[in-house]
Amino acid sequence: MAKLFLTKCALIAGGLATALIVIVLLRTALYFPVPQELINCEHIDEHKPITDGERQVVDRFIQALRLQTITKAPHDYDDKQIQLFIEFLNRSFPLVHSSKSVTLQIINERSLLYHIRGADNTLKPYLLLAHMDVVPAQDDKWHVPPFAGTVRDGYIYGRGTLDLKDVVMVLNLKL
Repeated sequence: MAKLFLTKCALIAGGLATALIVIVLLRTALYFPVPQELINCEHIDEHKPITDGERQVVDRFIQALRLQTITKAPHDYDDKQIQLFIEFLNRSFPLVHSSKSVTLQIINERSLLYHIRGADNTLKPYLLLAHMDVVPAQDDKWHVPPFAGTVRDGYIYGRGTLDLKDVVMVLNLKL
């Protein structure tokens, strides 16, 4: 009797979970449709080659990927690589790091806090953040060396390309 009751409860819970998933998927599709140009990719041939200025951005990003800022576990950082990455940012973005509008505070030798003074002090501040460390990579799981910053078939491969050295670099680039 108890087994039958538990079985019915499990079936009801499974049905409710399935219904909830269907509702979420439908609402997502209805409220956040994928733009048609992303589905068709009909303008794919209209992409322009990378310019010399853009090549410098790509090369700088590849250099960032080559620094192995690995965090193996909480409080187990490669301090030397993180310090090299901080020095790399200073060299790569000299206008940011020499600007009188930018104050950089290094917290616990690993975290960078930039304060940018705007022209209008009445505006509310906002926060942009990213991290520069990466988790360890298993070489045998990669088709290219994970810290080589390899460009292949129009894509950049390397540990940190999407989590989150890309954001660190873009934030510094746009300051």
